[in-house]
Amino acid sequence: MNQLGLFDLTTSPKSSEMANKDLEIARLKEELSHARSRLNSWDESYAQARSACEAWKKETAISTKKAELALREKDGALAQLAQLQKEMESAGPYVHGVRRVAELKTMPVGVLKTIEWQLRKDLFEVEKVGATRCFCKQALLQQTLSLLVAHAGVAPAYLRFSLAVAAVV
Repeated sequence: MNQLGLFDLTTSPKSSEMANKDLEIARLKEELSHARSRLNSWDESYAQARSACEAWKKETAISTKKAELALREKDGALAQLAQLQKEMESAGPYVHGVRRVAELKTMPVGVLKTIEWQLRKDLFEVEKVGATRCFCKQALLQQTLSLLVAHAGVAPAYLRFSLAVAAVV
């Protein structure tokens, strides 16, 4: 049948089948084109996801290396701290002091009180050692003077003066 609803004798049934096949081929070509465009879109998305994953892997590797380095540095610092503490404990008591006076302004009050207490304790120890040495020196001078007096009978004036100075010191 043609457009007017009449039978068209010029067309054969085979040509209408061919037209239907041509329409089907055109529809299939359009579907194929649409499927190819979706596939290209998916390929682009996949490529972007892959590049993001690679970037994350690289970032993770760098972060892991930095973390390992930081752990090694921490372990080294802790070992050094332990060694220094061991040296301080095994070396015996020392006179303590502040290395830089400028540090005092930045220190908290509690730390300053601890330093003051330690310095007072150390000063007491220094004075005790100094007094012991002076006492020993004075005792030595007295022995020397007494030996001279015992042998010579009278001590020279300069020895009596030295004994007096030693008693004051």
